[in-house]
Amino acid sequence: MDFNATGLPKSPAVYNAFTTFLNYQKTHQEDQKGDYPVRVAQLLAANAGDDATLISAALLGGMPASTFPILEKRFGSDVVKLLGEARLHTETGHAYIDRATDRIKVLCAASAIVSFDEFRALVDKMNDAYDRMPIGQQSTIPVVMMPDTRIFDMIGDAITDQTSCKSIETLYADSLASFKEFNEEHLRNLTDKGILQPDMLPSPVEFPAFEETGLLDDTKVRGAYAAICKDPRVIADDFKVAVAVAKTLCDLPLSKNPTAIAAALVDIGLRQKSEADFDMLEQSLDWDVVAVIRSNSVYEQQTPQSLANSSETFRQVALANMLVMVEESTNILEQILAEKDSIPPMQLALSMRPIAIIVRLSQLGYLPAAGTTGAPEIDAQLEQKTLRLREMLTENIQRKPQDPKPGKDMNGPSI
Repeated sequence: MDFNATGLPKSPAVYNAFTTFLNYQKTHQEDQKGDYPVRVAQLLAANAGDDATLISAALLGGMPASTFPILEKRFGSDVVKLLGEARLHTETGHAYIDRATDRIKVLCAASAIVSFDEFRALVDKMNDAYDRMPIGQQSTIPVVMMPDTRIFDMIGDAITDQTSCKSIETLYADSLASFKEFNEEHLRNLTDKGILQPDMLPSPVEFPAFEETGLLDDTKVRGAYAAICKDPRVIADDFKVAVAVAKTLCDLPLSKNPTAIAAALVDIGLRQKSEADFDMLEQSLDWDVVAVIRSNSVYEQQTPQSLANSSETFRQVALANMLVMVEESTNILEQILAEKDSIPPMQLALSMRPIAIIVRLSQLGYLPAAGTTGAPEIDAQLEQKTLRLREMLTENIQRKPQDPKPGKDMNGPSI
């Protein structure tokens, strides 16, 4: 790739960034980015002026953080600060892009525009392969799809009338509208061809107003609810469970703990969390809420020992989460039992197995922590409802009858 043919500014800094990018690509085959960084840099050069610092950051965006000290010596602290900030927003799914600096908002928008073009190219390649593949083998083609575009709406909200580069704002708005139209048509095409079943698409997330949730009206709880409602990584099922667990904690007559309620919302609602997330969340949530979930999560396997080593507040969250799982399993079992006469015995046994696992998990992993949560109502409910679920299972599991021992009335005289 010839630098002069790129149309990038004839700046020593930009040229050095370009050659550094090329050299890294040649020596690190596993980190191949193709010409993506160059295309982002070209878009910035055409729309954001000759900002050598921003264009250099775009070219160096694929470099690992371990190279930042070297890059700082070569390109200066301003470029490396941009690289660090860009990486933070990438690691956090751009959930906090509204807090980004002006340059990063512009860089993020330019990167997204190039990503739209790359997605189109991947879809065209997939469609071409599908059309050339013999009937019956088309299911082997990897499916390219982007069912959720909330992140791009969020970027649009963060940059509109809020950056120094109006041309990028306008280009992004036009590109996003075109991309969403293309993506909707692509998803319809996948469905029409039978490649994608409608139920394979994730359910859209609906965030009711806080006042409609029935959650405790507390500043900590409101802040946590707002945090998950604005995060594009939150999916419908996790949001539903997060609110259910939080409401369970809200309904405690004697042991309401706003910190536990808020922690439950964020920990369960936001499944993917990094250290960068915790650092960003500390800017909008109370420190004690973040402290609860920084070292523990309901998505991690819990044991009596790990619960004993966690905070009392997290134990409330963990047992409330298990209580919701037990309640949901009970509802599922009741539905199964209502139709058990029409279900083959083997299928019936298989459908009950996950429920039996929940019972065992509750008994061995969580109930030993009862009495240490500071919320005796949760402890008692979990114990009672786990016992009820176990009894329901025991009454309905068909055990294989044991063969009677041979006797004189069977295979001759007993020995």
